[in-house]
Amino acid sequence: MPIPSTNPAQDQLERLRKQYYSLYPIFKLNLPSPQILLENQSYLISHILDNIDLSRYAPEAGYQKSFWRKVVAGLEDGLGKLMQEDPESVCTLMPVFPELMSRRWK
Repeated sequence: MPIPSTNPAQDQLERLRKQYYSLYPIFKLNLPSPQILLENQSYLISHILDNIDLSRYAPEAGYQKSFWRKVVAGLEDGLGKLMQEDPESVCTLMPVFPELMSRRWK
């Protein structure tokens, strides 16, 4: 049994990464909260999207597209909530969101 980390956000992101590479059904994905997704966009890019070590095990294009569609919806949900609460902070939380949105799928 793995020892839980002291960082719940990291645990949720790691669970999402494992679900991605194990082809977990999209409708059952356990997305981290929108806030965690927004604050950890670089993790999504480096550990899932551009993970060179695991790129040969990447899911087929249809699964990738469905997965990222769900993740982007979570990011957009978080941005929408944040815009209502604090519009100024949105700029600081969007470092790689445009890159994620502009990806071309195979």
